[in-house]
Amino acid sequence: MERKYYYDTPIDFSEKEKKTPEKIRQMYLLAQGNSVKYCTASVSKARLFYVQGKFMENYEDDFPWYGEIRAYLPDYQSLSIDQLRGYFTWRSKIRKGEYEKNAEAYAFIYIFELLNGIGVQSPEESMEEMVRFGKYYADETAGNMLMQRFIRQWLFEFAVVNGMDQETILKYADTEDLKWDRTMLVLKEPEKYENSEIFEAMCEVAGKKYFSSSVIKKLGNEGIDYFAGIWKFACSQLLPKEKKLFDKCFGTLRMRTWYPLNMTLCYFENPEKSVTYALDECRSFSYVPENAIWFETSYRKTVSGIETFSEFMRSADRKLRIYLKTGRELQEKVGEKWTYRFIDSFIEADKAAKAEAKKVKISLNLADLEKIRSDALKTCDSLLTEEEKLETTDENPVEKTETQPDKTESEPQNLTSL
Repeated sequence: MERKYYYDTPIDFSEKEKKTPEKIRQMYLLAQGNSVKYCTASVSKARLFYVQGKFMENYEDDFPWYGEIRAYLPDYQSLSIDQLRGYFTWRSKIRKGEYEKNAEAYAFIYIFELLNGIGVQSPEESMEEMVRFGKYYADETAGNMLMQRFIRQWLFEFAVVNGMDQETILKYADTEDLKWDRTMLVLKEPEKYENSEIFEAMCEVAGKKYFSSSVIKKLGNEGIDYFAGIWKFACSQLLPKEKKLFDKCFGTLRMRTWYPLNMTLCYFENPEKSVTYALDECRSFSYVPENAIWFETSYRKTVSGIETFSEFMRSADRKLRIYLKTGRELQEKVGEKWTYRFIDSFIEADKAAKAEAKKVKISLNLADLEKIRSDALKTCDSLLTEEEKLETTDENPVEKTETQPDKTESEPQNLTSL
């Protein structure tokens, strides 16, 4: 029986290697002996990406490639030689303003390059190009809304870690975060805001359905004043252990670890000194060099906090409907009893104020009355005609006084009688 022997035979890649541009070959050599090719540690992977990206910053190719690439945090190492050459060909067109749809991985690699300052001269130019790419590629060419959201988030984080001005940081801040911060500010210091702003903030937490409450439908702005008045009154009272109602619902400003650009391959250096960037009065970002950690300080949006405030809002709505007789009453819930001390006290105070307003109070001043009478007499006299004045004089002749001489007695006697 004939025996067959099989030996390992090396595959000849010489032809493909000959076609690989020298620049790409050298780029691959940068990663030789480095395990970050398969490393999940984003810092190590980001550093290699930055080194290779700067090396290939001005490289261009003419080797189109189309298809899909499945990769988490795609980088140069994730691509085959053909795919890599296709990327640099596609990137050359993008830089010239030719937005051609291709693999999603290409788009994210290009965004990571911009975050690392590859192909641009400054952080400001990086942001400008990211905005342009988001508009003309992610939105208009690819129609990728998820990519658009990532770009906006990374623009904000990039602006913070690079110490951009507050106007730029605010421009790319999450709109939901800003809305929540505004709501917290109004509810924490309601005395500084209009009743309409307070009621809107209350509905932002408890739900827009309260705009349709029978109290609002029937009374309009007066109903808004009642809701806002209850919250302002409640905020002026103290709970046990001198705790305020706002703190019971939303707590205090809390600090938590913040990981900027952690879903990217951005390799950046943290500040050397402690820095703090205030986004608004309720949110800030700070860096602590001793721990090499970023922190975000804000009011947390918790389920328990929203539920607590919603209990207060529903209880206020239920009791106002009864007090103001505005329509269908709501069913009482056991969990709302803690709110009664605030709402009932406000309603009793409102009843007392209304009762006091019904009392007619007249404060008299005798001096003022004398002046009023004098002015009235002068006015009457000025309105009399000359004839009326004469008639008044005839009807009231002047009486003689005891000192007035008698005409007969004062006349001299006749001389002939003497």
